[in-house]
Amino acid sequence: MKNSQYFHFIIAATLSVLFGMASYYSLFKSADFFLYDIAHTFSDVVPAEDIVIVDIDEPSLAALGAWPWSRSRHAALVDELAVLGVDNVAFDVIFSELKTEDLAGDIAFSESIERHGGVVLPVFIGQVGHKGVPVEVPPASLFYNANPAVGHVHIDCEFDSICRSAILRPISLRGIRPLLAPPLRGLVTKYRHRLGQCRA
Repeated sequence: MKNSQYFHFIIAATLSVLFGMASYYSLFKSADFFLYDIAHTFSDVVPAEDIVIVDIDEPSLAALGAWPWSRSRHAALVDELAVLGVDNVAFDVIFSELKTEDLAGDIAFSESIERHGGVVLPVFIGQVGHKGVPVEVPPASLFYNANPAVGHVHIDCEFDSICRSAILRPISLRGIRPLLAPPLRGLVTKYRHRLGQCRA
């Protein structure tokens, strides 16, 4: 009887150690991600048709020159989109510092943000040390004072370089910032509400 209990104890302890090591070293994550990705292939979510991504790609760099560009180009883009009737513009480029060699471009960008009224700028959430205190890297004050909506663009990808999730409201030293998408959605909702009032 004692031998049987001892044997069961050894088996249970061994399995506990094995499952603990598997969990610690993420041995089950590959299977979990595989099943998660398969499940998403059956999703009936239809991508929005009124969203356009303006990419900074090789043809853009070839036409406009090496990165970083003058902020006057971003200002021209915002103004042109406003003329075309685009109500909301979200950037995922970090504008945390001014370009002292091109302050005119920075001022032009700030003014275009204020004129448009529907721009969302990104905030990057970094960390001090490994698993340290989160630190917020906001837009430079010149742009921040132009009263854009702001949201963070901090997304951690998995070991297979696929990003499957995002923290909606990370906590930083400056308070709580939402992901970039909710402020943009809020602007769209506000615009549609205002449009509905105008139609009424």
